[in-house]
Amino acid sequence: MIADGERRVLILSLNILESAVLNAAKLFLPIIREQLPIKKLSLLLEHEKFPDIQQNVLALINAIIQNQDPSKRRDQFRIFKQTILRYVTDNGSEITHQLYVLQTLLLRSYDEQLNQGATPEQANEKWREIRRNYDSEMDNLIKNQFNTNSTTTTNQSSNTSSTGGLNRSNSTVSNKSNSFNDALLMLNSNEMIDRFGLLPSKPNGAPATPAEIFADPPGLWILNLLCYYSGKHNESFVRFIMANQSSSGETRPYDCPLIIASFRILSLIVEILGIGKPPRDEGHEFYPMLLKHEEPLEEFFSIGLSLFNRTWHEIHATFNDLDIACDFLAEKFHKILANPNATVSFENFQKELSKISYTEISHRWREERLKREQRKEEMPAIQELKRLLLPEMTTIVRDNRLNYLVRGTRFDKYTAKGQRLKDKFWYCRLSPNHKTLLYGDVDEDCKNLDEKLISKFDIADVGRLVVGKECPHMRDSKGKKTTMSLAFALIPRDEDSINGQQSPPLCFVAGKPEIFDYWIDGLNSLLQHDMISNETKKDVEMLLDLDVKLRLLDIEGLNIPDQAPDHVYSVKIVVRSCFSSMAIGELIGSLQNNPYFGAGFGLVGLTAALAAGRKAAIVAWSGIRRYAFVTCEVNSKGLKMFFVIVFADSEKFEPDKSYQWILEWITRQSYRTQHVSMCTEFYEDEAGRISTRFAYIPSPGIHFFRYRGSIFRCERVREQMDALAGRPYEVVTLTTLGRDKSIFSFIFDEARTIALAEAANKTATYVPFGHEWRVFGQARSKRPIDSVILDDGVAETLVSDVERFLSSAEWYHKRGIPYRRGYLLHGPPGSGKSSFIFALAGHLNYSICVLNLSDPSLTDDRLLHLVNTAPKDSLVLLEDIDCSVRPRTDDGHPERWEGLSRVTYSGLLNTLDGVVGSDARILMMTTNHLELLDDTITRPGRVDVKVLIDDASDRQLKRAFLRFFPTSSESDGDEFVRHVRRTYPRPISMARIQGHFLLHRDDPKAALKQPIQ
Repeated sequence: MIADGERRVLILSLNILESAVLNAAKLFLPIIREQLPIKKLSLLLEHEKFPDIQQNVLALINAIIQNQDPSKRRDQFRIFKQTILRYVTDNGSEITHQLYVLQTLLLRSYDEQLNQGATPEQANEKWREIRRNYDSEMDNLIKNQFNTNSTTTTNQSSNTSSTGGLNRSNSTVSNKSNSFNDALLMLNSNEMIDRFGLLPSKPNGAPATPAEIFADPPGLWILNLLCYYSGKHNESFVRFIMANQSSSGETRPYDCPLIIASFRILSLIVEILGIGKPPRDEGHEFYPMLLKHEEPLEEFFSIGLSLFNRTWHEIHATFNDLDIACDFLAEKFHKILANPNATVSFENFQKELSKISYTEISHRWREERLKREQRKEEMPAIQELKRLLLPEMTTIVRDNRLNYLVRGTRFDKYTAKGQRLKDKFWYCRLSPNHKTLLYGDVDEDCKNLDEKLISKFDIADVGRLVVGKECPHMRDSKGKKTTMSLAFALIPRDEDSINGQQSPPLCFVAGKPEIFDYWIDGLNSLLQHDMISNETKKDVEMLLDLDVKLRLLDIEGLNIPDQAPDHVYSVKIVVRSCFSSMAIGELIGSLQNNPYFGAGFGLVGLTAALAAGRKAAIVAWSGIRRYAFVTCEVNSKGLKMFFVIVFADSEKFEPDKSYQWILEWITRQSYRTQHVSMCTEFYEDEAGRISTRFAYIPSPGIHFFRYRGSIFRCERVREQMDALAGRPYEVVTLTTLGRDKSIFSFIFDEARTIALAEAANKTATYVPFGHEWRVFGQARSKRPIDSVILDDGVAETLVSDVERFLSSAEWYHKRGIPYRRGYLLHGPPGSGKSSFIFALAGHLNYSICVLNLSDPSLTDDRLLHLVNTAPKDSLVLLEDIDCSVRPRTDDGHPERWEGLSRVTYSGLLNTLDGVVGSDARILMMTTNHLELLDDTITRPGRVDVKVLIDDASDRQLKRAFLRFFPTSSESDGDEFVRHVRRTYPRPISMARIQGHFLLHRDDPKAALKQPIQ
């Protein structure tokens, strides 16, 4: 036993030695090897009751081995191998990580082989060794088989002489054995056996030589692995060759390619075990079988190659299925390696691998694929895409239903009481112009329909469509419920009665539910009603899924955003006519092409007169269109605004949101039109809750309304899907009589007033979307600046400095100083840095632009572009700037920065104050560790104001208590300060104080008595 004091001293000593080896190996490693050899050090691993000692011993051993030549690592490991396997237990703690590091360092002894190709001499020598192993095993198989056959023949002869006849079963066995012998002899005597029938061929079809195949890395390693496989697992190797070799030596399409499979399996093992890569800080993948075996990689490869061959023939693979077989093997490896019991030894590993079938893995792949597709379909962006495609798919289904009605259907005849007439049928179909239903009695074969369908029922005369028991022929029916559920009827309108008598209804009973749904959908479509049948829902869903999958094929492998992108807006005003000259052109064209008017020379004069009149009409109409009308076109595409009045042209760029404003303004005018579309709007009420309301705007089409005494023509057009914006491209065109465009200024001013009123007392948050800024979520209510309780004078100083900066633009410009300012708020987490910035934005009526420097897609150019194009009147916020950018100098650990931001140090500095730095902006930065920031970032010009937002002071605690519990007294506030300092001796953040208040929000006394959690 080791006393606690001695154990602590020993652990501390081991830590010091490890630090010395890692940081100054050249100085201390020779001394440590001399004074504390590996063999002596490994004796400390026998203290299995003290895992902390074992952990530190392993860490020191790893540090020593890491600084040794990789070729000598395995020799050093053999010294303490048995000690580790006997005494060190993988208990899931830090010891597991140290064992993983040791395993990785040992596997890195194969790094050299990973980059070595075989010389021609090495390739030929190794290939001859493989051939010798194959010949030796083949000789043993043939010898054993012949010995078995001779014994069988002797027994068979004795049985024949004793029984006086030939034993039929023994004859069958003898025939099978002889055929196997013939196959063995034929394979062994084949001159092409050196290739094993599996070596790749050259492009000209000639066989490749081993020197050509294994010249590139890791060719030599592959040959060594195959030598091990053919020597240590010679029986399995021969079975591999025999299973994939024809008697003629030719390669068949279903033979498993030995060499190609070897390269792929080695690549898979290298990737799984991380060969050639340094140990990861969070790695815990320790496999005891790799430490127990003298040649672990060779054994791993042999098991993988045998399993690959079995899988190949199990799934009847061809060369085109190579990737599938490799993926299946990789899936097997990953699943079994995750089982600790399976990696104790290679015997367990191989046993567990053999339990998993291809059917099980393929079923899991199918389930994962279905889950991925389901998750993708549930994404808001995909749902929005489906919503946009829904009208198009519904139109396709509607056309299908109408075509079905045009083809027609044969129905069974029923009496007025709902009784079916045997062998009596009638037929009904829709006319091609979709205006009339034609019907009549028919035979079962439905021949000569044109002669028999003599009755008509005009669609215009339909009053309503009824189904089920509401049908006239089902009211008194006592038949089956299924028949009643398939019944429907067309009831004429009351005003269509003849001589005071109501016209008879047209009654149907469908033969199947599908026919019922098709006809109901078609008739609803003719009556301008929605199609609500199950068949319609199923068909629309099927078409949507198919269309979305086809569209997503073009972006396979790309990340789909969680939210559908917003519109990009533009306003374009031009003067043009609201009428078209196509009607006159079509009239003249029809007269010119008419054979009656075009026959003879007598029509030449008429043609010339019409052509001259057409030309005059075009000129006249162009003049009217140019001078008599003014048109405003608002679209969701760009940001460019044009004005064209008479002959004066001007243009300017207006980066506003006029399209959104116009839509809101149209919503207010929607009561003036009868054809509307419903859209859902979200708004925040006075209590801060997000609610919804429904707005009705003019639907796509042409509408008219009056505004300020002028009649407006409003045309809303929804065109095809805009792939960049993720929404349909829409255009709203407003046209009115006259030449004064100022009427549109009134419209835009009124629309802007409405929009700004909606956004009053709100703070919007912007986030990057590609190379632009977009609003994130709903705008939040402004937070009062005094609601963020900072230490005395901190908030007032910051607000005063910002306000002074905003009022000093002319002062900056006159002195040639860049008009921008940077603020750095530093302090411990939860002290209120981000909360104060949000409150400051509300105080200034500014928005907040949040930049996440840890975003892997963020580059120097994109960061510079985003900061320079931040929306006007906004604060640019960079949070946790100390841990978001790569260091200026290489720290020797590039793996720490994998998957993080690609923003460089120089790129951040150029963004802050470089030559192309943005002007008239306020940059807010936060950090929890000011000491980690380089002085080049915090110098004046980049950071103009540095403010410490520290843990809660006594004044803050008192002010926070009195603000949260306004009915409490000053003495209660002082008591709360003493309570906090007494029960929570460490520094405490305002976030923790706020959590304490929320926990006792209704009981100030409890807040004064209960300890801080």
